[in-house]
Amino acid sequence: MHTAGLSDSKVVINFRQQSQSWLEFLKFPDDSQEKEVSLGKGKVRFYAYPVELAESNDAAREVYGRFLRELQLAWSFSEKRNLPAGVLAYAAELDEGVLYIFESERNEDTEIDLQDSTSGVDLKFQLKSEHAALVVVEKRSKQIVAKYGF
Repeated sequence: MHTAGLSDSKVVINFRQQSQSWLEFLKFPDDSQEKEVSLGKGKVRFYAYPVELAESNDAAREVYGRFLRELQLAWSFSEKRNLPAGVLAYAAELDEGVLYIFESERNEDTEIDLQDSTSGVDLKFQLKSEHAALVVVEKRSKQIVAKYGF
């Protein structure tokens, strides 16, 4: 188990034994676990541990959520049911809608239950194990106008 500092809070990151034995992490000269570097007009933030490889999504959710809050950005969707480890949900905002990409690395099917933050549309379906799914939500009509994989 690794306990990693994130500014003023602690995030507990658990790795499976196999992952932990091969785990690589950044070691900053001052032993901090987080670094921010200016780049052009923006900033790049580095985090010492690969939170995406943790046993659960909790660490990644906390780390990314913290960054979004600091930047005063909102999630593209809200989870009615937490996504389990091994399931990725990505939202790409388009001019007239939002494209959702779902991908599963799990050995079993997963119940997806999200709400699009822009339109309020519920996205509820069964994502097959080791498969992907796509959903397009139209902003104007507030409806799912295209879907694939379920």
